[in-house]
Order: sequence, then structure tokens, then C-alpha cells
Amino acid sequence: MIYTSRRPTQSAQSGFTLIEMAISMMILGFLLSGILHVYTSYKNDKAVREEFQTRERITSALAFYAEQNNRLPCPADPTLTPDNNDFGKEMTTGCPAASGVVQGMVPVHALNLPYHLAADFFDRKMTYAVTASLTQTDGFTDATAVRIVNKNGEERTVPFVLVNHGPDGKGARSLLSSAIGTPCTGGAADIENCDGDAIFTDLDYATMNDVNNANHFDDRLVYSLYPRETSVWVAAPTASGLEIANKNNANVGIGEAQPKAKLHVNGTVAVDSLDDAVQVKASGQVFAGKTSATAGGEIKSEDRVEAGTEMEGQKIRASVFFYE
Repeated sequence: MIYTSRRPTQSAQSGFTLIEMAISMMILGFLLSGILHVYTSYKNDKAVREEFQTRERITSALAFYAEQNNRLPCPADPTLTPDNNDFGKEMTTGCPAASGVVQGMVPVHALNLPYHLAADFFDRKMTYAVTASLTQTDGFTDATAVRIVNKNGEERTVPFVLVNHGPDGKGARSLLSSAIGTPCTGGAADIENCDGDAIFTDLDYATMNDVNNANHFDDRLVYSLYPRETSVWVAAPTASGLEIANKNNANVGIGEAQPKAKLHVNGTVAVDSLDDAVQVKASGQVFAGKTSATAGGEIKSEDRVEAGTEMEGQKIRASVFFYE
């Protein structure tokens, strides 16, 4: 009997069929898309966190500079790179000026900040535009020339604005380059923030696949409504209005030179509500003077409530209650 060896057929030698390969690629695609989505979200969150920290440092430095010099700094030349000795220094051409708006790069040298804070998360230089008259010696006045237009078409003027040109970087220069990366062209809403004029647009953040879409807006703006914002009083525009905070850890007096409480008002305080249930809440003490009376609503205090004359209301709650 003669034995012969048979070579495996081609189908037996093959690894994956086309269908198996297609299924494998599809599964791999799903996995990669999930990983990419997570990474993109992480990168965007990191960019927002870093932007917030950068914004805080720049605005605090601007407030300190204003307090020390009684004016706001001129912008720096955005065409310069960190290897230039004049990088981050205030421009001397066209600034200080008596009128209009001057804009350029954040003057990190004048503000005594690290050079990299002139750029955003994507290493693109941010735009700093300032009312020209406020850059003059003793230039603090009520004049504001930087125009901000919101999503409702309402316009206000502010002393300065800081523009982060977002992921698309329209009109921005790289930190290490003097040239503009992405031209300031197209029909997107963020074009207004890189065209070099005195008008800036502050809209809701909305990125589109087409960066030239009329509804595309990926810029972030920081601006002040007051020419003299300090490290104690901070004004922050929000969608519902302006939030004003006092960072002072001691007492604040209104009409009172020697305040004896966190907020000491020498005068009348009116508290209105959208309904009839007006509430005054405190974790410390609530004092009512000899001529004051509290009627309606509630007074709640975790410490004590003192009244010099009469108190009328639905409820009075306190761990200790004093009445003369």
C-alpha cells in the first residue's frame, strides 16, 4: 500500500475570512471610538480647568497692576516670540493713547507673569484689548470703549477684554510664532473677536463640525465692567447677570467706618422676594435695632436673634432668643 501526504487546501490554511475580519474591525472601531470620546472629554475638561486658572492669574495681576500704577497696562506686541527681549513688554507704539481701543497680547512681562500664561491650552496667544485712555498715567476714569455684544444683541462697554480664541484658533498666533495660524475669515460668529476692531461677541459656547458655520462659537471671553476691579471686589458676568463678590475675610461696612459684622449696614436694608414668603437666613447672629420691626416671612438663625423693640412674624427660630 502506498501512502501519500496531502497538502492542506487553501481554505484550511487561511486565518480569518472576510466576514470575520469585517466583524473584528467593527468591534475594534467601537472600542476605539469609546476610548477617543473619553480622551476628548478629558482633554476638553483639562483645557477648561487650565483656562480658569490662567484667567484668575491674569485678572488678579491686572488688578494688582492697576492698584500699583493707577492705570491698566498697554498690550504687548503679539508678533514677538519668547526668545525676543521685548516679549511680553507693553507696546510703546500707539499706546498709551487718549481714545479708542488698543489690542495685542497679554503683557506678561509688565504683569510679572510667566511667559506661557500669554497663551491658551493650545499654545496660542490670547488677545488683550483695553480702552486706550485707561492706559494713560492716572488714567482711571469712567470712560470705557471696548464693546461687548451678547447673544440677545445687547451691547455694553467695558474697560478691557481677554479673548481665548478656542480650539479652532481663528486669528490667533502660536506662542512660538509671529504668524497667524488659522486666518480670521469665514461666516462663524467668533470672527468678530479676531477682526481687530473694538467690538467683541460673547455667546454661548457652541462648536460645529464646520468651523465656518454661522452658529459656531468656541471663544471664551473675560471682561471687566468696572475700570478699577481689585483683588477684594471681583465682578464676574454670568448668563443671568453680574455676580459681585468680596474676597475680604474681615468685616464689610456700608455707611459704617468700623463694621462689627461680616456686613454692617448703617441705613435701611430692603429684602424683596418673588412671592410673599420673604426669608432672612443666617448662620450667625441677626440684630434688629430699636426702631426696627420684622413682619412676615421667617427669620432663621443658628446662633441668636436680638431685637430692641418688637418683632412680628410667622416664625422665629433660634437656639437663643433675646427680647428687651
